[in-house]
Amino acid sequence: MAVIEIRPVWPTQRPDELDSIVALVHAVDAELDPDDPPAAAERVLLDLTAAVPIAGQRALIAWEDGVAAGFARNWYWYGRRNRHLGESTIVAHPDHRRRGIGTALARATARAFLADGRTTLLTFGVESTATEAFWRHHGVEIGYRERESRLDVPAVDEALMAEWIARRHERAADYHLVHWRGPVPVDLLSEFRLVRNAMNDAPLGTLDFDKGLDDESEIEQFGAWVVASGRESWVTAAVDGSGAIGGFTAVWIDLVDPVRSWQADTGVLNEHRGRGLGRWLKAAMWQRLRVDAPDVTRLVTENATDNDAMLAINVAMGFAPHRVSCGWQPDIEALAAD
Repeated sequence: MAVIEIRPVWPTQRPDELDSIVALVHAVDAELDPDDPPAAAERVLLDLTAAVPIAGQRALIAWEDGVAAGFARNWYWYGRRNRHLGESTIVAHPDHRRRGIGTALARATARAFLADGRTTLLTFGVESTATEAFWRHHGVEIGYRERESRLDVPAVDEALMAEWIARRHERAADYHLVHWRGPVPVDLLSEFRLVRNAMNDAPLGTLDFDKGLDDESEIEQFGAWVVASGRESWVTAAVDGSGAIGGFTAVWIDLVDPVRSWQADTGVLNEHRGRGLGRWLKAAMWQRLRVDAPDVTRLVTENATDNDAMLAINVAMGFAPHRVSCGWQPDIEALAAD
């Protein structure tokens, strides 16, 4: 009988173990996206180990007879919000399934979160019959669905983007755009904190989770996580005549492989909606990328399947649906006791 051992992953692990972990992630990715080239080893390891004080990551690897057979990416949020919650993604190698790998990782993950004082578990996974059956076996149904979409950046309709930008004169003539790369400028931190909390309005189904960041320090720490993960944050924000930021959009450029860059949050505060700011911001960011980051040829984004407003903008821009992921919140104590 195969022996399953659960251990955390560290950048200082033996080279042969790191190679096995990379091979595991490549196998999982190849099953999901057979036409994509494998991610660089540096990207794989950053995605499993990048952490800062506000966002701790302690990934677990399931070893079966010395081979990396599954992983759990486990997040510990240490801001003012979500201190009760542990967030996880659990995946088994395609060739090592139906051997108890997923259950062993789920049990170890629940126990690790409980040991850290967490009382709620949030887990995400790609929608599939097998994944749904796994969590149904553990007594929980899907609580949230989100659509992953991909944008072919060079193929975006340039005339349409120019139209979205030109139409700002109709309803947003008193706004102007500001752009930055990297950390939020100090003089904009307070205003950016307010607009960043527009993300709280994004649908989250029945999940017990809060996307907010409470103060300027947390904004700065989250920006540090983007850096630690090997990415650079680009932000474009719309500022009204009073100096208030009404909306923003952010892209995380992958410094290891720019093709795999990420369309991160886009948010508009309620009192600034109805002016076309979302389309203007997305079009302006697209123009920035084409001029200043031509290596970024694909953007990936995720939106709740019932976030009709943002999905409408993304679809019009050219984001194509790629897959659906789901969120579950199983009973953490029952899972730990299995």
